[in-house]
Amino acid sequence: RQAPEGAVTGRVINPGTGGGFVGATVASAGGPSATTDSTGSFTLNGLVPGDDLSLSASGGYVTVVFYDVPVRLGQTVYLGELPMASSSGGGGNISASIVNALDDTPVVGATVSLFADINPPSSNPGSGITTPLAVGQSTTDALGNVTFASIPPGTYTYLVAAPGFSFTRKVVVSVSGASLPTRIALAPVVADDAAALRVVLTWGDCQGGASNLVPCDLDSHMTGPALSGEGRFHVAYFNRVESSGEDTLAVLDNDAKDGQGPETVTLRPATSGIHKYYVHNYSDAADSLSSRLSSARARVDVYRGANLIATFYPPAKAQGVLWAVFQVDGSTIAPVNEMIRIQDFPIVPGTFLRAPDADADERRGIVRDWSRRPKP
Repeated sequence: RQAPEGAVTGRVINPGTGGGFVGATVASAGGPSATTDSTGSFTLNGLVPGDDLSLSASGGYVTVVFYDVPVRLGQTVYLGELPMASSSGGGGNISASIVNALDDTPVVGATVSLFADINPPSSNPGSGITTPLAVGQSTTDALGNVTFASIPPGTYTYLVAAPGFSFTRKVVVSVSGASLPTRIALAPVVADDAAALRVVLTWGDCQGGASNLVPCDLDSHMTGPALSGEGRFHVAYFNRVESSGEDTLAVLDNDAKDGQGPETVTLRPATSGIHKYYVHNYSDAADSLSSRLSSARARVDVYRGANLIATFYPPAKAQGVLWAVFQVDGSTIAPVNEMIRIQDFPIVPGTFLRAPDADADERRGIVRDWSRRPKP
């Protein structure tokens, strides 16, 4: 193994109860291992790109393999919630509703393939690997829906593809005797710009109080060097397009005001300099102690052309209403993945919250704009 190595953290959950899975073993082949704590959380150090993980537990649970874990050397990557199902009983039914990430309309005729485990290489169309084969395949109906019946208990990966759209993947679980639906946003390819990025934010319900799940409103924000060459633009619900003449640099294509998204931003990086993407928990405004963004099962998918090139989850168990997700410099996407509390803004390093040539008040301006602007 080479140095520096990387680390991953995540939370193994029992899909039957939604709670953390205590005492599960998370291990890499021939490498380090860890045991989940009282909340189902784990951290595994000493990994390198290309490592696979296995999730296992005694007492009759289906072992899960997570292929090609997204390790970044010298960093800790959060993997999100990883479900592990009981092996007892018969199969369950799982279904998916496929929608267009730009306007929420159903995607008819999309091909949905179901693979065992998490992200096996054959579930990536660009891998060139065809085994293991899909355990099921179908196409969406006139409402964008598809159902797989009597699937053995376990953890699976959906691969969704359609002409004119980027492919995407999503982890799902089959539980004996249950019917579990999921909603998947499919991003249309930006056909006329090979460098363009499409960023899709989706989420679940927020955690309210001790156990109540309530809807929340999360917002996408993209900032970067303005087309005019002066200052930085800020695309969000109150300023949906950054353009000059016929040139459009960034646009908020879809603004989801409630529910679970999708909220979609398209970036055409026509200017040099650093572009930055944030997620703000509008529901909690400037509540510095809120941790609902961290627990809202938010996910950010980044697409270039027909490819899903990065996926981010918010840091676990973190306070803050602002999630600094990533920044773009040329063709390079650099993860940041930090949760920021409002009172921490004065001490946040300028390397993320403002570029060297940006307005020195951008940090305070972000707080002021996001906490005071009402939704239209």
